[in-house]
Amino acid sequence: RLAGAESEPGVALPPALLDGALRACHWVGRQAPPRRGELAIPFSLGALELFEPLPPSCWAHAISVGRAGEVERFELTICDGEGRVLARLTEFAGRLPGASAEPKPRALPASSEDEGGPRFYAPSWAPAPIAPIAPIAPSAAGGREAATLVLVGASVALELAVRDLDSWEWVICVADPAALRSRQAELAAAESLDVVFVAGLGQASELAATSEDLAAVTDQLEPCCFAVLELLRAAEAGELRGPIRCVVVHARDDDQSRPELGALAGFARSAGAGLARFELLSLGVDVELPERTLAEAVHAELRAGGRASGQELRLSPSGTREQRTLEPVEEAVALTASSMARTAWGDSAPALGPR
Repeated sequence: RLAGAESEPGVALPPALLDGALRACHWVGRQAPPRRGELAIPFSLGALELFEPLPPSCWAHAISVGRAGEVERFELTICDGEGRVLARLTEFAGRLPGASAEPKPRALPASSEDEGGPRFYAPSWAPAPIAPIAPIAPSAAGGREAATLVLVGASVALELAVRDLDSWEWVICVADPAALRSRQAELAAAESLDVVFVAGLGQASELAATSEDLAAVTDQLEPCCFAVLELLRAAEAGELRGPIRCVVVHARDDDQSRPELGALAGFARSAGAGLARFELLSLGVDVELPERTLAEAVHAELRAGGRASGQELRLSPSGTREQRTLEPVEEAVALTASSMARTAWGDSAPALGPR
């Protein structure tokens, strides 16, 4: 709990309250006060969003979203006594005294460390446990305010499975991504907004991995991509004022991304990078995944702590949550234009390229 004197007129973010809020990070994961040498020194901040001026009394909630060596990153939310989000700090990093400001880079294969030589990487999937569930807006009673969820393109069975979770106060279903814009007026008052786009589930793929029919690919991608960009535009213009997290769920066949849907992951990596309170990630799932399992997986991603924007995720056939990463490789593989085109659409071969 933060408490301070009345701030000067025109001061929306009193330094004393902000300093007190940042000190909440010292207590993450602790039951006893930190000792000498254990206080992390702040040295970087991803974004600070101020939605309303801070009152003399408010609350700070901090969670750890990652650690590399002696450097730890936090996400901090400041709320009033009713649980309304007043300010949010993302990617706030601190390090212990004497620690390096940057984590040590991963060693590359010896053959790619020659001075002036190119370095090559191949995409791979690695297990990625989900971050702890983060409250959207802690209330004075210790609970959390429910968000509004928008389901775009979901089946009736998936909608029912999501409603059974009873995690959102409002669930709005939109059959066609193009119709989402007409519903934005309903979303303007939402303190926070969750959006799920569902693409390709319940239907067979119309394209092969070697397809050169770019018009067909465009027809598959444009409805979802344009709807996401419209949400981003509305957030930038202040028409949607709360934090927004979008999950693009796309179908996979036999552990392979569909050509017309796998490109959505690349779109998610770039489209969600320009606005701190707009997060966009992709989740590939098997086309036969039960609706209840999918609903629980989507719920976990929407409630996960930390910043999730740009993450490319999948559920493996065994149900393991995996994230796509880049691994250094020892040698470059000569790829013809046709093999590179096939690699761009599917996961059947490594996509290599210089850094």
